[in-house]
Amino acid sequence: MANAIIGIDLGSHYMKAVELVAGREGTVLTRAAVKETPPGTIANGVVIDPDAVSAALTDMLRSNGFSAKKAVISVGGQADMVIRVTEVPRMTLNELRNAMKWDLERHLPFPREQAKESISYSIYQGPDADPTSPNMEVTITVLKDENCEKYLRILNAAKLEPAAIDAQPFAAGRALVSAPAHVAKERCTAIVNIGAELTDISIIQNDWLRFNRGLPLAGDTLTSALGQAFIVESDEAQQLKHDWAIVTLDSGGARPQPEDWGDVRDMAIRSLDTEPEVGGRQPIRPTGSTMIDTAEGPVFGPDAAAPAFVDTVDGPIFGEPDMADEPTLTGVDQIEMGDLGAEAAAVDGQDPDVTRQQVSDAIKPVVAELAAEIRRSVEYYRSRHDDIDVERVILIGGSARVKNIATFVEMELGIPTEIGDPFASVAIDPGAGYDEEYLADIAPIMAVAVGAGLHPWY
Repeated sequence: MANAIIGIDLGSHYMKAVELVAGREGTVLTRAAVKETPPGTIANGVVIDPDAVSAALTDMLRSNGFSAKKAVISVGGQADMVIRVTEVPRMTLNELRNAMKWDLERHLPFPREQAKESISYSIYQGPDADPTSPNMEVTITVLKDENCEKYLRILNAAKLEPAAIDAQPFAAGRALVSAPAHVAKERCTAIVNIGAELTDISIIQNDWLRFNRGLPLAGDTLTSALGQAFIVESDEAQQLKHDWAIVTLDSGGARPQPEDWGDVRDMAIRSLDTEPEVGGRQPIRPTGSTMIDTAEGPVFGPDAAAPAFVDTVDGPIFGEPDMADEPTLTGVDQIEMGDLGAEAAAVDGQDPDVTRQQVSDAIKPVVAELAAEIRRSVEYYRSRHDDIDVERVILIGGSARVKNIATFVEMELGIPTEIGDPFASVAIDPGAGYDEEYLADIAPIMAVAVGAGLHPWY
């Protein structure tokens, strides 16, 4: 199918993929798959064993009936990927590339020589950008060449043609905000992706990702808290989280409202201004997310052919997909994930309500700390954009499936908070065999994969 694409999200705990087809009525999801990542093969976005990962990916795609030949793979983590914003004198994109040859080193936590090919620049073009200003904001996205080559090796081993390598914050924003199915794109939205090892906080305004920050406070932190509270090993703690994870809600006490956050704002400005450069005010347009780009044109590694797209000041933009072939759609087996916090046998046969409360007591301090970090990020953003207010928070990732977490965060922040549903961005093929309950169960962990799959079109 020439008009089909596979979106892939490789996490340290789970690998996810969707197959999307561009049809006359819009984008249609024909396949979705989730599989456990082989232990120890991916850590913090870095591929450690590409052969084991490619074998697992190939098996997942084959057993779930994927047939598309092109793929967009998404990359996350902080070790080998950097997203930075800097302000420079106004210039053309070619002038920018030449200037950054001398200035890029100070933005990277690793030597410039380790990222010769995998660099992308995009110039902020949001509605509040002043074209008469002598300066302009520029987003720099860099992936270590070695890790880029590993991701390409994975795709090649799976017999997939690489259409692009995408960064997770771009993909999530595309699936949850930028796709045509979403309205009111001018709303300022914070997307909080609670992964296994890292939580990524992004703020999107007017279809542009304006802020991004990574935190080493995530699903594994919840697991560790349960392990310490129940004095159990990691595997058992993980099972406790899966079976019983819930945040009980306090009935009293007024939560802080945005207009009352003066002290929080001052503290956030001081703390984030002095943090290492892992985030900050980073304007990134979701559509300009292809990461492999040099002054000579797009490059996808020494032995890989580059996909067809044009590089502009808006970032790399794909050409029109071939719409000639109409897909034949068939159903596939569903992947059972279960529901975090679902009923299960109580610990040591005790009253389920007691177990539930003990689990909540163990993880609530972690969730409260996460809410505090979201508040700090929101206030830092507000301090830089006085006329903009964050209007909603969207939670995604594995631990977004903890019961009551969205309500708890909303109570803590005083900002409407919801669990993200990337499937609202696409139509679901009726012949695929996915029921609504199943899709709702896996939705929070599929946003990046769906967004990667949407990359060629939005």
